[in-house]
Amino acid sequence: MNLESIIKEEVSKFLNESYEYLPYDSDGDNYEYDELGIDKYEVSDQVEKIAKSLGVNILSDKFLAGILYDTDTSQAIGGLWVSNDNYSFSFDIAIAKEYQNKGLSYKLIDNAIDIYNYQNMAYSEMNKGKKLPMKVDVINPLLANILKTKYGFRVIKRISSTRALMSK
Repeated sequence: MNLESIIKEEVSKFLNESYEYLPYDSDGDNYEYDELGIDKYEVSDQVEKIAKSLGVNILSDKFLAGILYDTDTSQAIGGLWVSNDNYSFSFDIAIAKEYQNKGLSYKLIDNAIDIYNYQNMAYSEMNKGKKLPMKVDVINPLLANILKTKYGFRVIKRISSTRALMSK
């Protein structure tokens, strides 16, 4: 990574301080939500609408794990959904169009990988050290590039010119 890239990344992080990742628990207490005056069901609906507007089809095998929230405008601007089966791990992210290309995807992807690491630990204990497979259906070429270059994902199947199945 060259100096220009490092500076750009640091400036991006500084500019993104008003964007918070908030873990989402539909059944439990969300203390950060209470502090910010957020209705957890309302923001859940907001991020689902964002996903649908972008063509991200959240299937029934995924649950909302976190919200990307703009504290300056008091609105949900993105979400992270992760799989809830015991055989493989996948995730979907969606960020509202007006907030894309601001370096925010890493906040969602980093949390997805943290959740994967936790699930993988439990999976490995129950399956004699085997790793939990991770496969992500990526419909956005920019996201595919981020997953490839920053997170080490690789394309395992090309579905169309803009859609690929990726794994880490």
